[in-house]
Amino acid sequence: MKNRFSIWLFSMILLMEALLIGRLYVVTHSLPSQMMADRWANTKGKYAQTSTFISERLDLQEDGLMEVRGFIDASLQAAGVEMPNGNGRIWTDAYAGFAEGVANRGTRTDEVEFVGIGGDFFLFHPFHLVSGGYIGERDSQKNRVVLEESTAWRLFGSNDIVDMEVRINGVPLYVAGVIRDKEKPSPRSGEVTKSVVYASYQAWSRLVELPTIQCYETVLPNLISNFGYQQIEKAFQMRFGEEGEIITVENSNRFAFRESWKNVFDSQYSLDTSGINLPHWELRARVVVREAALLVACVFIVFFALLCVSVGMWIRWRRSS
Repeated sequence: MKNRFSIWLFSMILLMEALLIGRLYVVTHSLPSQMMADRWANTKGKYAQTSTFISERLDLQEDGLMEVRGFIDASLQAAGVEMPNGNGRIWTDAYAGFAEGVANRGTRTDEVEFVGIGGDFFLFHPFHLVSGGYIGERDSQKNRVVLEESTAWRLFGSNDIVDMEVRINGVPLYVAGVIRDKEKPSPRSGEVTKSVVYASYQAWSRLVELPTIQCYETVLPNLISNFGYQQIEKAFQMRFGEEGEIITVENSNRFAFRESWKNVFDSQYSLDTSGINLPHWELRARVVVREAALLVACVFIVFFALLCVSVGMWIRWRRSS
């Protein structure tokens, strides 16, 4: 009877361990915005994805960003990376600024989070399109926006609204596409619940009071461990010195098992913003980082229970034989 119970208990614990590992895999692969390095490196070798969040007080503009890009190019060449000719690219980037805004269509209005974007933003953030298309840095028309579906319905009563006019902060712009709403925020994430409107950085900077780049994302060749991350840190130190008020994250390894285990003991990681305005995708990623850490802790606890039951079964088997 004891043997049958032990086998049943072992089976249940083993099943629980398998479910936890499966859930951990799903959680750590649930954010496409954190997996750009894998998509970009499909045929290009090993890459690292980084995200840098910059305080508004540093007032980073596009000319300053060009200095950062130039430093990255020089660093890669100095490290022996062969730079492509013509339109080929060995690395890519995206940037964004954030502000509050008001979208309206006739008498209908909606308070929104207004995001100005540049570079390959929608390559980094492939939000699910409901209708229309994305906007990009190479578009000739800079007066187009991408709306979340909830704003489309509130203003137009439909999500099929491509090329229709919408006013943002009183200025007429035109809808390029509609995307699915972002996931509902966690109460602990600090994320706002407003819908998001995306515009080109050039259009956005003319419509907000204090335009400044607050997020810069890259995918770089990772010649050795932490190479990409270090180049970004050096680039911003070159631009701003040691002023602080900058957070850089390496996205490509933040959900690795070892990193999740470290985060088990870092209860403040997901809460520390150092006074910097973080975008909704980073706030969401930090919630997932905490969930992954909790799951890793549970995996270890259940594994220890599995080990104890296994040892108990082995001891009983030895005594009976």
